[in-house]
Amino acid sequence: MWKEKLLTHINNQDQLHKRKQLEKVCQKCVC
Repeated sequence: MWKEKLLTHINNQDQLHKRKQLEKVCQKCVC
């Protein structure tokens, strides 16, 4: 049970990280 929670937590962190990187790239493109 806790492993699933941990996995989802890691996935959420990973998605957040990717989103931030994407935003940086998008900002560069817009600029």
